Amino acid sequence: MLIAVLAKRLRIPYTVALVLGGLLLGLLRLPLLSPLQPNQRPDWLTPDVILILFLPALVFEDSIKIDVRQLIRDSVPLLLLANIGVVLAALVTGYLVH
Repeated sequence: MLIAVLAKRLRIPYTVALVLGGLLLGLLRLPLLSPLQPNQRPDWLTPDVILILFLPALVFEDSIKIDVRQLIRDSVPLLLLANIGVVLAALVTGYLVH
């Protein structure tokens, strides 16, 4: 709740504020957060759980507020950039792995 209020006051996207808040919590050594340290982490807290539970909320949080007309108007450049970006990322990754 504090992060949402700060994001609104600082006029930064909520997802950016969540990432910055998480980084700040990661730097602090609070006794309350000690069970989450890498060597004491619960068995159920895996990267897969984080990706499945938390990433969709971060990525799609603003999808409810999106202006559909503007999205349709900008769909051609968005699709071109998205497809070129995926192909370019695949080529670079494949080249580096090779």
